[in-house]
Amino acid sequence: MTVAGKGLVLGLSGFFGTAERELVPDLPRGLYHDAAACLVAGDTVIAAVEEERISRRKHTNLFPLGAARACLEQAGVSLAEVAEVAFFFTEAHTDFELGLQYLRHPDRPARWARELIVEHLEREFGPTLDPARIHFARHHDAHAASAFAQSGLTEALVVVMDGEGDDESVSVFRGASDGLRLVRSHPKQVSLGHFYRKVTELLGYALFDEGKVMGLAPYGDPARFRDLLGSLLRLLPEGRYELDVEAVQRTLLAHRFRLRRTGEPFSQAHKDLAAAAQETLERIVLHLLEYWRAESSLPALCLAGGVAQNSSLNGRVLSSGLFADMFVDPASHDAGAALGAAMLSSQRPLATPSLRPLATPSFRPPPRLMSRGVYWGPDIGDRPTIRKGLERWHRFVEWQYCDEPGAATAKLLASGAVVGWAQGRSEFGPRALGNRSILADPRPADNWQRINQLVKERESYRPLAPAVLDSAASDWFELPPTRCPLDYMGCVVNVRPDRRHLLGAVTHVDGTARVQVVRKEANTRFWWLISQFAELTGVPVLLNTSFNNNAEPIVQSAEDAIACFLTTRLDRLVLGDFIVSRRQVTATDYLELVPSLLPNTQLITMHADGSASQDRHRHLLRPPQHGARSTTISHATHRVLVRSGGQAPVNQLLDSAEHAEPVVAELRALWAQRLVGLEPGS
Repeated sequence: MTVAGKGLVLGLSGFFGTAERELVPDLPRGLYHDAAACLVAGDTVIAAVEEERISRRKHTNLFPLGAARACLEQAGVSLAEVAEVAFFFTEAHTDFELGLQYLRHPDRPARWARELIVEHLEREFGPTLDPARIHFARHHDAHAASAFAQSGLTEALVVVMDGEGDDESVSVFRGASDGLRLVRSHPKQVSLGHFYRKVTELLGYALFDEGKVMGLAPYGDPARFRDLLGSLLRLLPEGRYELDVEAVQRTLLAHRFRLRRTGEPFSQAHKDLAAAAQETLERIVLHLLEYWRAESSLPALCLAGGVAQNSSLNGRVLSSGLFADMFVDPASHDAGAALGAAMLSSQRPLATPSLRPLATPSFRPPPRLMSRGVYWGPDIGDRPTIRKGLERWHRFVEWQYCDEPGAATAKLLASGAVVGWAQGRSEFGPRALGNRSILADPRPADNWQRINQLVKERESYRPLAPAVLDSAASDWFELPPTRCPLDYMGCVVNVRPDRRHLLGAVTHVDGTARVQVVRKEANTRFWWLISQFAELTGVPVLLNTSFNNNAEPIVQSAEDAIACFLTTRLDRLVLGDFIVSRRQVTATDYLELVPSLLPNTQLITMHADGSASQDRHRHLLRPPQHGARSTTISHATHRVLVRSGGQAPVNQLLDSAEHAEPVVAELRALWAQRLVGLEPGS
């Protein structure tokens, strides 16, 4: 694809460290997270991909060089052919955040946002970027633009809710044919995202685990903590509210709430708190929306921002009947703000926009940005490329070319197999929508536990999603009258009671499911696979969850898919037109693989008293993510990793043959947790 000369805009999200050069030590994970890049030409998205898919670091805040390269390669252009670069926060706010980091690390040189963007892009792509070509967007403007443009609506209420962005946590816009106008913002002190995170921490989870709390909520009774959380909340006239976010944890602890430690079982009190937090969130959002629906007279709603990833909340709004039309940004988290920033820049008039006390830079939405699909990432590869990748792993896998992979896969699924399915261009956003998916028969309830425990290695209570043919969606699910594209797993709906026994693996404990409606025009191959499964079973639904294990982002490349297949209990891998299965292998086969440390992963040797030393008393493998736990490794494995350099196979790095089997076992476990790499030699 070549699109030069079409007014290309490169949208970016992320901060300013790279895998090779950190900006400052121990940069907080929550600072400018979910890095991404996208390439927009006018009203067309050419490419979009999250940096985590390339770097293999979940929710990374590294500068998105890998993602930017992938977008440029997809378009067949150079950076010199890009008209503008758009960033997802204002320059003033970004420089402020940089200043805070430099205060904490006075040994680091003070370099500012525009300078750093130019430096990173020129180092990667050549000296071709005029600093004047960089444009910065207000964070919530970017979110709003992304959602409104993708909705295809000519007018709508656009609501952005997240942790915080440019000191705002909730922003309400009027979207119309002449642009977006901010009508109210709520400060970060009443952040709904921060409120939910405070509860998430009490339940033994960390940043980015809020979805786990949402999944836990249906197991609890909100009444137990309703009044306690309600004491921190005041619903005010005109959709306003007061929420004492900072008091959440101390109030609960003062009332003798027993916080949960990571890995501990859940008590009923933990489940009840999750339920109360979810209920409180929904109560506030509906209060806000009810007012603005009446005040604005707008019959349509767009949602964006990290809080809009709460599909249970979205389902509640959908079923409320407040709006005739509703749209949830498929990438409502900060990766989507890269797209919104690019849209703002792409649609910006030639005149310099105002600094916007109440309005965005006159953004005019295109008639429709997309047609029911966000398959904007890099392609899995053509047949020769995929075959070449498989041949590298010939000692571990065998494969068969298939003229009808959909029909063959449907038979595997109907016979009980759990299949990794990687096809075409990857999805943009946090959901697997049929191109980077793990698929299974949705009927046996056992498949729910089987995938969570044996494949994903995650909490058994967490629900899995159904993908259903559009023609059958209303027969299997209770779809509210509000018009809303359910193509992106953005909303929870009820499974029809008479169908729940046939959808045991995808029906949550409360009778709901986070549904994906699959349309032929959006994803023909996935639609055809579900159709073939329906012919065999009478059920036009598949279980669809993201193709990854618990330690990695969704797979991007064929190499990622093979690694995930070999380190999980998936039964088959369908890679393009190839059906892949495992060979019987021994430790000897693994000795031929080349081990490597991931970028910025540290090998540390400690004294018994905890001080750093060359005394090989205790060896640790420390991941690069700030706050990530170190893993203890054996002396023999430590020696292998120190010597490797990513060049020599394991059998050439061992001190003694007697260490072979335990070292192989340890390396395989570390590989499964994506703490080291293993791959065939060249």
